[in-house]
Amino acid sequence: MPISEVYNMDCMEYMKGIPDKFFDLAIVDPQYGIDIMHKGGMPKHLGFKQYKRKDWDKSPPRKEIF
Repeated sequence: MPISEVYNMDCMEYMKGIPDKFFDLAIVDPQYGIDIMHKGGMPKHLGFKQYKRKDWDKSPPRKEIF
């Protein structure tokens, strides 16, 4: 049995099939709903890629996330 496994998926969909209190630890990355009004990323002169704003960040997370 592996010590740890990493899954890149919608955790809410995956956890529907997992019994309560199954995990000791789950690291997830929910949307924050902070509606950033500008392009994300770091300044180009630092060598970082600029990211365009997306609409997924406009709404706060659903109550079921918490």
